[in-house]
Amino acid sequence: ADARDTLGSTMRGLGAAEYLIFDSDAARKLSDPARADYMAALGDIFRSESAAILREWSTERAPGSVSYGGFFTGRAADSMLASAAVDDLVSAQIFLLKRIVDMRLAAALGMLEGGADLSAIPEGYAENGAADLRAEILGIRDMYAGHESAEGALGISHLVAAVSPDAAARMTAHFAAAISAVDGLDALEGSLTAAVINNPDKVRAVYDALSELQMTLETEVVSLLGVTVGFSDTDGDSAR
Repeated sequence: ADARDTLGSTMRGLGAAEYLIFDSDAARKLSDPARADYMAALGDIFRSESAAILREWSTERAPGSVSYGGFFTGRAADSMLASAAVDDLVSAQIFLLKRIVDMRLAAALGMLEGGADLSAIPEGYAENGAADLRAEILGIRDMYAGHESAEGALGISHLVAAVSPDAAARMTAHFAAAISAVDGLDALEGSLTAAVINNPDKVRAVYDALSELQMTLETEVVSLLGVTVGFSDTDGDSAR
């Protein structure tokens, strides 16, 4: 209760746990009872907050009502229109890819004005930026293709395939190429910042694969589905 109610967000979130676990002298420091209790409290917060999010998403909050997730699946009286939901999903994918490709990788590789900026890579004490990047790409892929482990969980891909099987095949190939490129960073022990410094060609391969994916999404998919993309989703500097 003390950790949840009295500490600021930076002291009770995942970043705080990462700081404790990946400290250079973590094993000794976490043997201290106070630090161990603090770490245990953080774990309890993560568990309870995650359970609360899942409960709000999937559980009816009152008899006759729908879960929060129901607003996205047409089961609520004020659900999003299907066209608006598609617009939001595609726009979110465009924004996330732009943030990764242009704001992070291009900036870190020195492809924008001002030279290389390694601070553009959001890598914490765990230095697992490559794994984080892979997880982000898989998340975007699940938004696009649907999640294979969830029955009936369709993404945007089935809409694209209905209009242009060729475009759908290109998107599938682009996702596979991007994931393969990120997997090529595994031998670098997870640090994306170190990869930019020591193996820039491998990071450039990730950039190139994601750029192809981003371009196809921004042009073909947007056109085929008649998606309305806000100016803020595609503006800003681009290295291409």
